[in-house]
Amino acid sequence: MSAADGGTRVPRASIIVPSYDHGPFVLGAVRSALDQTEPDVEVLVIDDGSTDDSMARLATIDDPRVTVLQHPNRGLSRTLNRGLALARAPWVKFLPSDDMLAPTCIERELAAARAPGTGVVFCLPEVVDAYGHPLEDPAPQAWFDTAAQDDRSILPGLVERNFLCAPGALFDRELAREVGGFDPDMKVAQDYDLWLRLLALRRAVLLPERLVRVRWHGSNQSAVATPSTEAERARALLRAVAPGTRDAWIRRFAGETGGRRGEVVGRRAFAGALLRSGVPGVRPLAAELEREADALARGGARARFAHALDAGLRGAVGLLRRRLRPRWMRSAADPRPATVPPAAIRSSDLDRRPEIAAAVPGGTAGVSHWIVLDAAPVAEDGASRAARLADALASRGASVALAGDPGAASFEAGGDGSARARRIPGSTSSLRAELEASTGRTCVLVGAPHPSAVAFAREARAAGARVFYDRARAWEAEPGLSWHDPDQERALVALADDVSAASRPLAGPLSAAGRVVHLLPRPQEEEGDRAWGALADSLLEATRRPTVTMIAVARPGEEVRSVAALAAAAARHGGIALRTQVVVESATLDAAGGGDHDGMAERARVGLVRCPVAGTWAARALGLKTTGSEVVAFVAGGEAGPAPGDLDRAVDELVADGGLGAVAVGPAVPARAGEAAVAGRGGADRAVAAPPPLEPGRDRPDFVDGATLVCSRRALARAHLADAGPADRSEADRTLVLALRAAGFRVRRLAP
Repeated sequence: MSAADGGTRVPRASIIVPSYDHGPFVLGAVRSALDQTEPDVEVLVIDDGSTDDSMARLATIDDPRVTVLQHPNRGLSRTLNRGLALARAPWVKFLPSDDMLAPTCIERELAAARAPGTGVVFCLPEVVDAYGHPLEDPAPQAWFDTAAQDDRSILPGLVERNFLCAPGALFDRELAREVGGFDPDMKVAQDYDLWLRLLALRRAVLLPERLVRVRWHGSNQSAVATPSTEAERARALLRAVAPGTRDAWIRRFAGETGGRRGEVVGRRAFAGALLRSGVPGVRPLAAELEREADALARGGARARFAHALDAGLRGAVGLLRRRLRPRWMRSAADPRPATVPPAAIRSSDLDRRPEIAAAVPGGTAGVSHWIVLDAAPVAEDGASRAARLADALASRGASVALAGDPGAASFEAGGDGSARARRIPGSTSSLRAELEASTGRTCVLVGAPHPSAVAFAREARAAGARVFYDRARAWEAEPGLSWHDPDQERALVALADDVSAASRPLAGPLSAAGRVVHLLPRPQEEEGDRAWGALADSLLEATRRPTVTMIAVARPGEEVRSVAALAAAAARHGGIALRTQVVVESATLDAAGGGDHDGMAERARVGLVRCPVAGTWAARALGLKTTGSEVVAFVAGGEAGPAPGDLDRAVDELVADGGLGAVAVGPAVPARAGEAAVAGRGGADRAVAAPPPLEPGRDRPDFVDGATLVCSRRALARAHLADAGPADRSEADRTLVLALRAAGFRVRRLAP
């Protein structure tokens, strides 16, 4: 075996194999590293004080590319840092001693690393058991499987959770050294911490190929989410967005959008991802980003000067910090300052203190009423979790109704605090009355995929409520549950606006469905109401911004252009939970079936449905039936909809004013008096005229001509719209305005 510094030739890749008591597996890991189609590698095996026969097994290896070292037990991070310091190749991979590489792994990842600006390349894993056989439990595999392939999709998901497989990463050695390597104080999230710091500076690529085999044999450190592991995740995220790195993150979230618009888009997308992380400590930063985005969108010179000055100061601080040692490498005598989450803010406080409302993203626009469906009829443990979450939400000042079986003991069980959710019967009539009585944003929290709960969730979605599915148990594995239907649970996952899970294995099926999963680990009994309150804070932050669906009405033949336009819109509006759907009007399967339009739409994550009836109104009605969200924006085929700043303003106005049914966004195309400008292909024959002056209380509905209508789903539901209506887009918009007014809602045009 070679010496650690043997040879002057630089290999193309260094593979670091940290090993600790993995005698049965370590030789397989090393051999997989040597059997690469790219043979120009060095393999550094560092034994972290194993007590088994690992070193004896490693002594049988006779290959000059392998170096074996040993030191007393120091922990994984320090072992990896030693390997990083010894690595000679420009690209580094660390391979746990119980995992294996596919033969083409290094070759494929080195090829991807040639893309300009790339700092790290990831691939997908194949999860196997201790014997190398496919794992029976699909949850671990589903946790890692993702459709993300570039920064635009990787970054928001990574802020939410660590779905990236550590042995699947090949990263730039000098970049990793520059950011300080692995944090020795972290036991589980050291890889997540490093990815966040790397991606703030360089691009990432994710190959959709299974190039590593990860053993899942029960002793994996990251197999479950616990309060301690989530605390590490929070610490990593807070450090990644510290002063001096924030502007780099904004640029990464802005993507290819440049100029002032890129500044706005990057801030809103970054703020949205931070809020969805569920980490309380990042809320002030998210609020600051939202305020800066608003100021930049308005374009004030003072705001631009303040931002430039602030950015310069942060840059100077960041430069100084990079010149000094990383914080976690200080001596033990230099204690780490504790991260203290901000105190919880009640909704009632927001009404009394406008200055607090300004500090919270969305202000008073959060969910005003919660309906929590207790799982008592089907599972005692699920019922207890639902009751505790309901009471924790109530302790945060939210209006909460817990619906369940009044005769069940678990229905009355809950938190020990003074604030408790109202208890109501779980009957259909009681739930409908509760939903109808709500005057603001409403969220239905479903704890179990019981048929009655799924049926009410569908009703609530149609009425404009938000649906949140909290998966606290593996229902498919529960004995004696005659009501459980896997298809029913998949339907609930598909219709839910948000999904959460109590552990990573439980999150697997949710991740497999392509959903972003909020991890809400069940607190230990001794942690009490404070821990449940932290989960309630995560729920409140996750639902702070409303969900939005953008529905485009297209003609046959416009599918490709319309899907591409909405996919681009979804990428631009990163700060909003945006769903998209194209409805092709007057299209039969034969007429619109040319090309793999359905496959294209699925890959772009854009819904595609066909309406057999001609006309804008009928197509929109079908779109409303096949989608669900709190806000709906109607656009024409081929259009990308309003600018991010305009859509944000419209959504904010709708959720802040319960009496507002719709907001018209975007300037009309000027036309001479008495004339109409007819849009070309993709405009759905819409007549566009210059809007009349904005006069309060006017009855004419044509002031919305040429604009995008952004509507409250609750208002649309209470307007009881018919399935049939005008075929012309302008007439459909005007008829919709009149219907909303008849139902008691106002319609407003967004001022430029």
